[in-house]
Order: sequence, then C-alpha cells, then structure tokens
Amino acid sequence: MKVKVILAAIAAVLLTASCGILGSSASSADSAAAAPVTNTNGSSVGSALLALYTQYQKDGKIDLTNLQNIINIATIANNVKGVKNTPDTSSFVQGLISGSSKLVNQVNAASVVSQLGKLSSIDLNAITTAATQAASNAAKAQEVAAQVESSSKSINSAVNTLTGLFKTLSK
Repeated sequence: MKVKVILAAIAAVLLTASCGILGSSASSADSAAAAPVTNTNGSSVGSALLALYTQYQKDGKIDLTNLQNIINIATIANNVKGVKNTPDTSSFVQGLISGSSKLVNQVNAASVVSQLGKLSSIDLNAITTAATQAASNAAKAQEVAAQVESSSKSINSAVNTLTGLFKTLSK
C-alpha cells in the first residue's frame, strides 16, 4: 500500500515537476557548506515551509507517505546548507518571509533561521537523492521508497526539527 501511495505521488510530481524543483545545490559538500544563502534560497525554503506547515496543521503531523512533503523537506535541506556559516542572513530572511507568504515574519524570523541552521546540520543526503530520483524517474519508485525508509533516522530528526519550528510559528 505504501509503495502504491508513493508511486501515485511520483506520477503526480512528474506531471508538475521541473528540473530545478529542489532548488539550487552546490557541486560538493564543502562548497555547499561555505555557500552564502541568498534571497532565492530563502524564498524556496519559505515556500516549502509554508506547504509543510499547511499540511502539518491539517493532519497534526508531517505525513511522510506524501511524496510532496518529502520533496519539500529536500528543498529545505538543499537551500539551508549555508545558514550556519552566513553572518548576514538578511537577504535569506527577506526571501523566507516572502516565500512563506509571511508565515515567517520579522518577529519570529531569528528563531526560524536558528532552527533552520540546526536542520542544515542533519544529514539529509538520502532524502534529497530520493526526491531528486522521484522527480526525474518514476521507474525507480521502489528504490526511492527503500532509500527514504533506510534514512528514517535522519528524516525523523528533520521532522522533529520542523515540528518544533511549526510550534514556534503557531505562537
């Protein structure tokens, strides 16, 4: 049943996905960690965060059987890699606010960026790889499902961090 849900979600994503769905990512782990975050990164994170938060409010949890949620987590992971190493995140914050349709605002932005910094230190390579494969090749659905399942500890850490973030946004 889980694989059928993932296959259906993959098919839906493939109909709407473009090559750049997961945002920008650097060519190596070292350059990704050192890359400054930009307004575009913030906007991508804000949009994915809003989608995840909307689903979280509806269901009371982050539904990992929903492939779009996995892609949103991967989008966030790919676009927050430089948050901890960027002394001036004002451009990122502006994008975050606009991308989230002001779910993130000037009042809660520092807390959100701090929590996103924590998220950037969680190894989510397996989920970003799985989401990229899902967006580009539906034939690999079982492999994608296995990768997502095998990376459940990292995913759970990301979900816990995002859940804490959503509780901050609810206040």
